[in-house]
Amino acid sequence: MSYNRTGFIYEVDPFGRDTTPRRTVLGEGGGAYESFAYDVRDRSNPRFFYTEDHRLGPVRRFTPSNPNWDDPSNMLHGEGDIEYLVLEETMWGSMSGTFTWTKNREIGEAT
Repeated sequence: MSYNRTGFIYEVDPFGRDTTPRRTVLGEGGGAYESFAYDVRDRSNPRFFYTEDHRLGPVRRFTPSNPNWDDPSNMLHGEGDIEYLVLEETMWGSMSGTFTWTKNREIGEAT
């Protein structure tokens, strides 16, 4: 099954000073993106998460290669790793399990 993967993820100025949205490296091939979150508890290893609004849309995690807190906006515009969430049931039909991350998109879409 295919679905429309034409959308991208843009950064916008929350204060409205810069009205030009900047396309980020997130959404590497287009998609129907729905949500975005981040975890910066470890400032040396920030993580950015985003999802697609489709049953085949995997949860992704982006980790910038060289986070620069003097210019944090550019963290979403440079190099980094994109990984996909993999859910694994401990027993078929159970509501418990574990999770891992993979760089393989097909595996991420399959879970």
